[in-house]
Amino acid sequence: MKNKFIHSSDNELLMLINDRNPHAFTELYNRYKKPLLIYAYQKLENKQEAEDVVSELFIKLWNDSQSIILQGEFRYYVFKMLKNRILNQISSSQRVHVFVESLSHFSNTHQNDTDFLIREKQFDVEIDNYLNRFSDRQKQMVKMRIEGYKNPEIAEELGMSEKTVRNQYSSIVKSIKTKFGSILFFLFF
Repeated sequence: MKNKFIHSSDNELLMLINDRNPHAFTELYNRYKKPLLIYAYQKLENKQEAEDVVSELFIKLWNDSQSIILQGEFRYYVFKMLKNRILNQISSSQRVHVFVESLSHFSNTHQNDTDFLIREKQFDVEIDNYLNRFSDRQKQMVKMRIEGYKNPEIAEELGMSEKTVRNQYSSIVKSIKTKFGSILFFLFF
């Protein structure tokens, strides 16, 4: 079957996507997937993260196409959109890493101060109790991260995709930070 959208402009395709035309979306996807993946990989230096960011961008493009107001060419818009997603990904990844590092540092620091040891024990019990809300796999994921395992290693060990590990771990960390945020502040800073 001949692609009738091959000669359509990006802006024309976007208007057709607003009307929920999947063939127009496919054409736009085929035009931009490779250059967007290359750009994302150059910035993230991780193939899976690059693919995830680009896939999420296209999902958002499909879902929000009717609210897009172009003030120039589509290619500038889509690359700016990708740049913002990459910056959010890097920022989120760094925050999670800092939190895990501080939690890891806390669990590996041993002081002889009795008061500190009591507080440490209480905190460990509270964290353990809180983590019981999560599945055994999720608890194992947190334990492995604290022990220094990386997402690909955890994914392989637990038989999950790296994206699932990253998303679930991020969700768990947000939940823990919400519950224990002020305690973590006083313990780590």
